[in-house]
Amino acid sequence: MTTPIITEQQDLTTCPADLAANAHLCLEHTAIFYGPQQALRETSLSIPRKRIFSIIGPSGCGKSSLLRAMNRLNDRIEACTVRGKVLLDGEDVYAAGTDMIHLRRRVGMIFQQPNPFPLSIEHNIDLPLREHGWRSRSKRRERIERVLREVGLWDEVKDRLRHSALRLSGGQQQRLCVARALALDPEVLLMDEPCSALDPLSSAVVEDLIVRLRDRLTVVVVTHNLGQARRISDHTAFFWSRDQMGCLVECNETERLFNAPARDLTAAYVNGQRG
Repeated sequence: MTTPIITEQQDLTTCPADLAANAHLCLEHTAIFYGPQQALRETSLSIPRKRIFSIIGPSGCGKSSLLRAMNRLNDRIEACTVRGKVLLDGEDVYAAGTDMIHLRRRVGMIFQQPNPFPLSIEHNIDLPLREHGWRSRSKRRERIERVLREVGLWDEVKDRLRHSALRLSGGQQQRLCVARALALDPEVLLMDEPCSALDPLSSAVVEDLIVRLRDRLTVVVVTHNLGQARRISDHTAFFWSRDQMGCLVECNETERLFNAPARDLTAAYVNGQRG
């Protein structure tokens, strides 16, 4: 089956009004450049509070670049420029004078490959707490136990907290990274392909964890796994690449985007005919 390429009209996709009304993060005409090359076309997107929001699309369509723009991790990439606005509770995170430490505490990040510190399990969580001013050892211990319980790790590691985190399995390491982020009470958690390096059983455990987080914070997940997006997310945005530039094709409730997509290209992608 031959499917049409994106037309100019199809690029002008807006999010449903209910997303904008409950928005926690908003992108307003956000574009991303690496040097002179534009990687992401101007995008406006509303991400609702305390929901799981998936971003899907083929490689090279700007998904990870967009995710990193939400807490300014792109600042660390030489020659990367972000134009437009990224609003967190109505405040532009790219405004002059933004406190980067405070921003990244509010908006945490989980990467594709688990990245525990080469320290003990306990110190992986204790270190950021101390860096953010937690002086009481007893309160830090309480927080460490709490977040390890939240990610389902406490019973697995409580007798070896002083062992190296690098001795954990891949799935355990990823859950430890989530616990480390949760220890700082973020409002938003960004997850870039959090299960792609894990086996199916570990992926299922992490997916269950993501679903449990829905009631306490906003989760934005970039994933190539369409089944995962369909299982865990409330809303989904589909991106495509044209002329080496990512662009938003469609955004909607996950069930509607997969079962009754508004764009032919979306239908072809979610049905496995494109991508």
